[in-house]
Amino acid sequence: MPKRTAKPIGLAIVGAGRIGLTRAEIAAKHPNVEWIGLAEIQTDRGNEVAERVRADFCTTDYRQLLARPEVTAAVIATDEHLHVGPILAAVERRLSLMIEKPLATNLRESARVLQAIQQSGVDAVVGYTQRFRRRFLVAKEKIRTGQLGDVTLVTSRAFMNRLVALDNYRRTDRPETISPMVISGTHALDLVMWLLEGKKPVEAYARSIDKVLGPKYLGIDATAGVITMSDGTIYDLNISWALPIMWPGSVSVRRVCSRSTTRTATSCLPPVLPSQPATRRRPRATSIFSRATHQEMSPSASCGVRCARRRTRGSRAWRSATRHRTRPRQKRTIA
Repeated sequence: MPKRTAKPIGLAIVGAGRIGLTRAEIAAKHPNVEWIGLAEIQTDRGNEVAERVRADFCTTDYRQLLARPEVTAAVIATDEHLHVGPILAAVERRLSLMIEKPLATNLRESARVLQAIQQSGVDAVVGYTQRFRRRFLVAKEKIRTGQLGDVTLVTSRAFMNRLVALDNYRRTDRPETISPMVISGTHALDLVMWLLEGKKPVEAYARSIDKVLGPKYLGIDATAGVITMSDGTIYDLNISWALPIMWPGSVSVRRVCSRSTTRTATSCLPPVLPSQPATRRRPRATSIFSRATHQEMSPSASCGVRCARRRTRGSRAWRSATRHRTRPRQKRTIA
């Protein structure tokens, strides 16, 4: 059987900000990427990124980039409210697409973009990278195989300081389309809907608060909502990105928790940490455990997920801790 060879890729990256630079650096190291082009409205930034990744072409007009004959695939990494134009231009050329979340910041535009992608039949994916983390792959497997029973309640929580919010509100002329749920909460929403694969949402209710960011930026501080599935499963979600900038701890703390008929599973998204001194305590690793049986639910040894051990009375962990606390201290003698 002849060996299959991968097709060479001509990659167009629209948007050379932080995420665009990350995607470009990864692409530059891939052996199948033979051509890289950039489109960035800020000339200085575009030239800087183009030099770092040795891009073959750089422009300020994404239409000019996507029209190049070398382009076979595109990464859409612009600001969230600027996704629609580049996506539709790439779909028109039937390019394979990787789109940073979300598709659009407006419901009507999202539906329009989705319809265009489906009608064209192009290979398009959204950059929800949390699906590829081991902790969530383990949770997905336990739900799929029924180890957690029938999941009936899922909760996701996210608390962020307002750095991300201020950055987004300053970069848009349509603040009413920018909200913590649309910009940041889509990660948790996508993750939960992926974990609950097969369950169809039939009802959604949400409320928002705008006391902090509303007066100056016409923005939203926090959103809380409930999504009900066709089988009665409830997804309770909330997100706030209005915490003070000097709020102690990480920039972002997120948690996803699911409740089934038999067990509870808890999993944490890794915090996005600012520069920290070496003495700051590192965030705790993810735990996936059973509260009903008080037993470890250990995934395979190779998955690297640290499981929580319950120090129940009489367990090995309890005896070890008790022995350490009750051990008599040796007196030191000074010669």
